[in-house]
Amino acid sequence: MFKQALSVTTDNFIINNNLAVVYKSKGYHGKALNQLALALKIKPDYYDALINLGNIDESMEGVSKNLINSLYQESIGTVIQYPELSFNYALFQEKQKSYSKAVKYYKVAVRLKKGKSPEALSNLGNIYRMTGKFGKAEKSFQAALRFDNKFKEALFNLALLFHQQGKFTKALVTYRKILAFDPEHLNSLANGGAAAASMKNYEEAVLLYKRALKIDPLNKIVRENLTSALSRKSTIEGADARSDPAPD
Repeated sequence: MFKQALSVTTDNFIINNNLAVVYKSKGYHGKALNQLALALKIKPDYYDALINLGNIDESMEGVSKNLINSLYQESIGTVIQYPELSFNYALFQEKQKSYSKAVKYYKVAVRLKKGKSPEALSNLGNIYRMTGKFGKAEKSFQAALRFDNKFKEALFNLALLFHQQGKFTKALVTYRKILAFDPEHLNSLANGGAAAASMKNYEEAVLLYKRALKIDPLNKIVRENLTSALSRKSTIEGADARSDPAPD
């Protein structure tokens, strides 16, 4: 239907956008991108097409990353007031490992939402974490969690931040917060076990590893870590038993 309409009028940005949605739903991301490019050429500030641009998987066959980048750049110059556009462009740049541009546009998204953008704050924090800016990372995660204290992504990345810095107590406390509302969160169970083991809290480490293996029984790393924690726990218990005074 949309193709027939375009054969009559090719300058209809709505029809081009709708055809892009159809192509995207069928997995033709390259064709969808080309239709969005036509829609945005006609109307650069067309909100629906700009948001749909964020749904294009740049890893799919026939998708031009350069075209995506140019469409974002042209549109951002026209409609900077859309925080979703800035967020999507930042996410695109993050995937390309262009971290300085990603940081810039996540900050724009946060400013346009007057600070109320936990997703952008969390993503910003994760870039800071990966690039070693730990103080800025923690501030960003904490800012995201002020809007939603059960925002799993921000909590988990905050736990990773603590873990990465060797702050195992804070890391374990944060993993526990996630497990309180998502008891089958595999990464929190596995990483929580590792944090507990680093604190020589082998009892909790064993419990967390066992719970992780119930979810993923074939996870070799968790199984090896469980074996190590059980061995260390047994050694400590044996040493404690030998140090107990003999009964009269």
